[in-house]
Amino acid sequence: MRMRRRSYYYRSGPPTWRRLLLLVVGGSIALFLGLEILLRLVGGQFLQTNPSLAEYYQLRLATSQGEPLLNSSTYGLKVKFSSPLPYTLVPNQSSPHWQINPQGLRDKDPLPQAKPPNEFRIFLVGGSTAFGQYAPDNDSTIGEILERKLQARVSQQRQSPQKFQPPTLPFFAEQVEAALALPPRIPDRNYRVINSAVPGYTSQEELTLLAHEILRLQPDYIILLDGYADLLPPQPLSSQLDLWLRKPGLHFRQSLGYRLQRLWNQLAIVRLFKKLSPPSPLPPTPYQLAPNWAERWQRYRYNLKQMGKLAAGKPFLVIVQPEITGSGKRSDPQEQRILAQLDQNYQETIKQSLGTLTPESLKPDLPGATLRNYYRIFSQFPQAAFVDPVHLTVAGTEFLAEQILNDLIRTIQIVPNAPPEAPQ
Repeated sequence: MRMRRRSYYYRSGPPTWRRLLLLVVGGSIALFLGLEILLRLVGGQFLQTNPSLAEYYQLRLATSQGEPLLNSSTYGLKVKFSSPLPYTLVPNQSSPHWQINPQGLRDKDPLPQAKPPNEFRIFLVGGSTAFGQYAPDNDSTIGEILERKLQARVSQQRQSPQKFQPPTLPFFAEQVEAALALPPRIPDRNYRVINSAVPGYTSQEELTLLAHEILRLQPDYIILLDGYADLLPPQPLSSQLDLWLRKPGLHFRQSLGYRLQRLWNQLAIVRLFKKLSPPSPLPPTPYQLAPNWAERWQRYRYNLKQMGKLAAGKPFLVIVQPEITGSGKRSDPQEQRILAQLDQNYQETIKQSLGTLTPESLKPDLPGATLRNYYRIFSQFPQAAFVDPVHLTVAGTEFLAEQILNDLIRTIQIVPNAPPEAPQ
């Protein structure tokens, strides 16, 4: 009997799981590539995404020429290794939210070492709060606000001298009382406030910066606003170079990872997903305090004392920075969420450090300085002041700058001369 020829399907049998898997994988890749090509062809301007505010403020390691060390995103605040400091800001960089001048300072204009005649230089030293983390622009930072207010004060004194305390008090008692009730007069100078703060700096870096950089730039006044960073564990950037030297292969692996991440983020499908996703919130500020916070706090006290010695003979305003737990209960929902994330141990530690550092306790170590503790300064502030435990809103920054201005004016004001003697 003649056998029928079997069909191909009968001979090969049904598809195996391997064939099904290849079919699914191949189809997925084809679909992915097709969608990617289609989006690139028709997406156009829609797929262009702007970096978030947090990305612009993220520290990114770079060479002294500004080239990324890890081939990471071109956005972000570039820093370079710089002995004796662990890192400094790369000069001549800018973004829609900040500008860094040729000296590596947050300023629109360069700062020559030779001080122009009549210029009064005020240096603001500190970490990310003093720097103005998450500020929409340079003009919204503490330093810029102080400078504008001081220049406006000088202009008002010139235009309306009668509205300020006179150089010499009048003879009659009732006139003296009225004269002293007027706002104090400040020296007629060209005030320039230089923001030399760097995100991530602790008192150790601030002491080094003061000794090696600030003093050679002829400061007339120094404002120190810090405290919080000294309670945190050491930040990765401070020890990154030592880590690479100990483990040479680590830099290669990290660099390769950043390259792959950058290629992934350039895909049209990924950009579409980011475009349609809600804006990402600001990254949480580290609030896990160092286990040895008490030891680090003593080091902070020691560094303050050394800075006081370096600044001897110059007006020195030392400010313990504000922090959200010092402001009591907050009505703003975002601030309430921030407080809810801070456990009891964190809050107790902050109160035992920032909350207990009084001017009286610091006076023996800093006899020539003006000392202020702003930990609770926002306790009566009605608006939202914090975007995280220590960084401020625009309204909070304005309020803090006004408080600093008042303390600054008290230390530089011109005391009126005594009234003339009565005629004989």
